[in-house]
Amino acid sequence: MKRMGYLPYVGLPNILAGRFVVPEFLQHAATPETLSAAMLELIADPVRQQDMVDAFSAIHHELRQNTAERAAGAILDILHSRGQRHDLAMA
Repeated sequence: MKRMGYLPYVGLPNILAGRFVVPEFLQHAATPETLSAAMLELIADPVRQQDMVDAFSAIHHELRQNTAERAAGAILDILHSRGQRHDLAMA
C-alpha cells in the first residue's frame, strides 16, 4: 500500500491519527537494532511520549461510539417496527 502512494503510513495508529504518531518499520527494516534504537529514543524523550499519549487518547475518544446504547436502540427500533413492546427494566 505504501508503494502505491495511498498514504504515507501503514500502521493503524498513524492512519487513524492522520499523521505519524508511532514509527513504522516494515519488513527488512524491522530489525532488533532499529526497533531498540527507536525505543531508546522514545524513552529519552518525554515530550514525544506525551504526544503519543495525547494522540492515542484522541483516537480513543474519536472511536468511542457508545456501542451498547446504540445496539440497544437498534434492537428497540426493530421491535417497535414489528409492533412488539418491551420494557427496558432488567431483572
